[in-house]
Amino acid sequence: VHDNSIEVIHAHSSSLFWAIVAKVFTGKIKVIWHDHNGLRVSDSWINIFYKLLSIKIDGIIAVNHVLAGWSRKNMKVLPERIVMITNFPLIKSVKRHPHPEFFTIVCLANIRPQKNHETLIRAIALLKKQDVPQQLKVIFAGSIDDREYSQRIRSLIDELSLIDTIEMPGTVEDTSSLLAGSDCGVLSSSSEGLPVSLLEYGMAALPVVVTNVGKCAEVVGNGRYGKVVSTSDVQGLAEELFWIFSNPDEAKIVGENLKKHVVNNYGPGNFLTDYMNLLNLIQQ
Repeated sequence: VHDNSIEVIHAHSSSLFWAIVAKVFTGKIKVIWHDHNGLRVSDSWINIFYKLLSIKIDGIIAVNHVLAGWSRKNMKVLPERIVMITNFPLIKSVKRHPHPEFFTIVCLANIRPQKNHETLIRAIALLKKQDVPQQLKVIFAGSIDDREYSQRIRSLIDELSLIDTIEMPGTVEDTSSLLAGSDCGVLSSSSEGLPVSLLEYGMAALPVVVTNVGKCAEVVGNGRYGKVVSTSDVQGLAEELFWIFSNPDEAKIVGENLKKHVVNNYGPGNFLTDYMNLLNLIQQ
């Protein structure tokens, strides 16, 4: 920090603790906390530490209005320095070329409980019982953050005889190629902020099914640019996936409309404008 004349540390989630330590030792650093933890509002014990440390925070970015409201209510930061700025996709436009023999469903989410892969696994089991002429292929792409949870979903995959259908390749570096070869994107999460993976689905013009958590429904226009189901609704998720599979032409249009919506409303330009405004504010 000293050698590189760092003036601002942008901390995500728990890296805030290290940022505060750096501020205490150096004195002049400004700290921005970027909060995208959809579970924040559950008021777990860990939030006590964030509240205590908030006297050392100079600005807060929340990825949705609920998280911004939580910070304004609980954190000792000036309200005008707590802003809601949406995430933006990390990939550019993707040209799709799905495999003709497979219907490929991708779930781009780290392997941890709040991503609720179990609901998707059970929905896939129901989908396989339908009249599906193409072979199903499902990819759970994401780092294994919770070994116990990972083992639990592997056991469920085995129990439902889906070992030949569901792949768990771990972290995928080339996200663009993964999405280009897919037919559908899914997030079956039980909690979210604003998932970047959903915006990346949009950049790939994938038809999507998401649960109604965080800003997911808002990103898909509350049903206009993608399908929305309730959390843990196995039957509903299976039905929407089957609709996408059974109506490829209509699903393609929905995916293209999602792409237009993401490009127009969640581009990096919007983020950078709001971010620079916050930087100017905290450095006054």
